[in-house]
Amino acid sequence: MRKRLIGLLLASCIAAVAHADILSIREDVPERYVVKSGDTLWDIAELFLQSPWRWNEIWYQNPQIENPHLIFPGDIIGLRWIDGEPRLTTLERGLEADTVRLTQDMADDGVVRLQPAVRYFNVDQAIPAIPREYIQPFLNASQIVTGEELNAAAYVVSGEEGRIVIGAGDRLYARGNWAGDGVAYELFRAGEAYRDPVTNDFLGVEAIALGRAEMEAIQGDVAKLHVVTSRSNIRLGDRLMLSERTRLEPTFFPATPPEGMTGQILSVVEGLSIIGQFNVVLLNRGAVDGVATGHVFDIMRQGEVVRDPINNQLIRLPEEQGGMMMVFRVFDRMSYALVMEATNTMKVGDTFRVPSIRRIP
Repeated sequence: MRKRLIGLLLASCIAAVAHADILSIREDVPERYVVKSGDTLWDIAELFLQSPWRWNEIWYQNPQIENPHLIFPGDIIGLRWIDGEPRLTTLERGLEADTVRLTQDMADDGVVRLQPAVRYFNVDQAIPAIPREYIQPFLNASQIVTGEELNAAAYVVSGEEGRIVIGAGDRLYARGNWAGDGVAYELFRAGEAYRDPVTNDFLGVEAIALGRAEMEAIQGDVAKLHVVTSRSNIRLGDRLMLSERTRLEPTFFPATPPEGMTGQILSVVEGLSIIGQFNVVLLNRGAVDGVATGHVFDIMRQGEVVRDPINNQLIRLPEEQGGMMMVFRVFDRMSYALVMEATNTMKVGDTFRVPSIRRIP
C-alpha cells in the first residue's frame, strides 16, 4: 500500500505538474513520519525533499488544526494530494493533544472539509528551523551595530569602589543617554569593523557580548547598574545598549533566496579561518540586499591557485560546492548563518550563491 501511494503521488506529480522537478520529492520518501524531540524543520525537509530549501513550495497548512504552520514533537507528517499537487502536511497532532486527522479521502476532490477541533499548546514547544544550541548566543546578545550606534552608546566609566575589572554581581557606573529606571542593558565591546571585500563599503561593527546589567539609579547622565550576568570581564570604556532579547522564532522556514544573489563569507565566529558543520559565519549581505531569515545558500569553495606547467602563468581552478548554510539573523548590511552541511573544507573568503537543484540517491 505504501509503495502504491508513493508511486501514485510521484507519477501524478510528473504527469500533471510542470514544475515537479523543482519540488524534487525524494524517491525514498516515507509515507508518514512521527516528529521527535530534537528534530528541526531542516531535518524533516531533508527527509522528504531533494532540495530542502524549497519547503514553502510543498508545505500545506492543515486548516483543521490551530497554528498549522508549526510542527510539534509527536506530530505525524506525510504526503497528501491537494489541489492537483502532492503536498506535505500535518496528518495528526501529537499524542499530548486531541488527535486531528487529515485523511486522503477528505482531500481527494481538492477541497479539504473542515471538522471542529480545539487544541491549546505552548508555541515555544514547536520544533525550530535549525538547532537552537548552536545559535542561541547570537540571538540573545551578539549583534552588528553601525558606527553611529556605537558612538551613541553609553559607556562604563568606573566600577563600584573604583574597580577596573567588573563581573557578575558587581555594580558599575556608566555615562550616556538613559531610557529610565529599571531598564535592562546589554554590555558589549566593540569588535571588528567590517567592510565589503569587493566595494570596500563600511558594513558595520561586531558587538562582542559581555553580559547584561540592570539600572538601579540615575543622576544626570551618570547611572549606577547591577551586572546580572557576564561572559567575560567588563572593562572601563565598554559599551551598553538597551536590551532587545531575541528568541528563536519557530515560524521561519527554509526558503530560497532571490535569484542571482551572491556574496562572501566575512568571518567564522569563534574560529580562525576554517569553516565546518554547525559553525556560525558572518555574511556581507543583509536586509537591504534582500536577505531574510531562513534563506539557504550554497557555500562555494574557492579553487586553488596553481601554476600552468606550459606557459608558467598562475591560474585559479574552478570553485566547488563546499557546503550549505541557513541564515538565522539579519541586520541591515550583514547576516549570521549556520552551516548545515559541510562536504568540503571551507574558509573565510569563500563565496555563496542561491542553491542549485541537487539529486540525493
